[in-house]
Amino acid sequence: MTQTVELHAGSIPPETLELYVTECRGELRLLAGAFSQVWALQRVRLSDVELLVVRRHAFFNLSAPHTLLEVLDCGSAVVETDAFRALRGPLSAVISRCAHVIVQNSAFSWILAVTVKDVPRLELFNQAFSFDTPTTIGRHGPAATVRSKPMLRVS
Repeated sequence: MTQTVELHAGSIPPETLELYVTECRGELRLLAGAFSQVWALQRVRLSDVELLVVRRHAFFNLSAPHTLLEVLDCGSAVVETDAFRALRGPLSAVISRCAHVIVQNSAFSWILAVTVKDVPRLELFNQAFSFDTPTTIGRHGPAATVRSKPMLRVS
């Protein structure tokens, strides 16, 4: 039986440190504002999801100092334009063992590191990983690190 699960503004307590969603046999939608009031978020692990959709502004104004996003063993994942916008700290992401991943234009505004592993079909739109940090933070070293294992063809 397929299901649709939606996380929306106010559905996640502000003091949440880690969020795990697993075995969603349908669509998991992270809607606008879902993580906007969460100030201590360290990890989001989404695994065994048939279809993951991270909507525009789902992580808007995330105030956690550093968050790890893990997307594991998913059928398809779509990260929409401006899904991660106006972040207060850098984001790291691991995307592994997903059949098809789409990252739209400017989906991530402040990404520290991305590891993509065992993703046969990866679609990166123009400027999928932008670098839009607060003006008070200086730039030291590379803006982001992107790793892909094994080497894959990006369309």
